[in-house]
Amino acid sequence: MPVLIVTVGWSGGAALLDISATGARLGGKNLPSADQGFVLKINKVEAFATVAWVADHMIGIAFDEPLQDGQVRALQQEVRDARLTGLTPDEQLAMQDWSVGVAR
Repeated sequence: MPVLIVTVGWSGGAALLDISATGARLGGKNLPSADQGFVLKINKVEAFATVAWVADHMIGIAFDEPLQDGQVRALQQEVRDARLTGLTPDEQLAMQDWSVGVAR
């Protein structure tokens, strides 16, 4: 499921691979480095987060404040739905770029 990462001076897309109230796992290219803070935007949810770990085109992030239970359940369902499409995280990001006109 596509998300937006916004740091000071940079913003870019990533794929939401897993999420809980206290953090998430993101995949993609050109992701923030360890200990870097940023704002994560997922649909109507915006959360401040910090990169906890980095590994092979993935990062684990910790939210500054836990997400609400309803938000977590809705986002977990969207992640499950995104997996059912059979698209890889990179393909999901490419589809998002195309739908908003970046790749046209």
